[in-house]
Amino acid sequence: MIRLPLLLLSAGLASTLVAGPAGPAGSVVPGPVTVYDSTTRITHLDNPVSRHERARVTVTVTLDGADYYPTGEIRLTVDGKPAGYRDLRGSQDEGTRVIRLDRLAPGVHLVKASFGGNYDATSSSSGVKRLRVER
Repeated sequence: MIRLPLLLLSAGLASTLVAGPAGPAGSVVPGPVTVYDSTTRITHLDNPVSRHERARVTVTVTLDGADYYPTGEIRLTVDGKPAGYRDLRGSQDEGTRVIRLDRLAPGVHLVKASFGGNYDATSSSSGVKRLRVER
């Protein structure tokens, strides 16, 4: 298995990689590894919520052109600060996880989701969604 530095993947610089030179006699040399572009979306956000409630955020990650579901970590930020994470577990989650936020102060908050990528998927981030917390 070929592992790539996460920095290379997150910079979007890899699309297809080919295994290096053949190994010793009798060893298995991996074939090409395709790196798929990922797309991260917030597909549901409880909105508005009261200050006594914990909003639920549903995040979906897809791999463009892949015939399987992604694995890796989803991270949420609220107003630019870390607010939770969940692991994607391939076909067990089918690319979707629900993350509950801590209770937030009244007002409008900005929520964003990011997928960290892995050896065969680039990292990606969702657009920003507004969450209104009422008194």
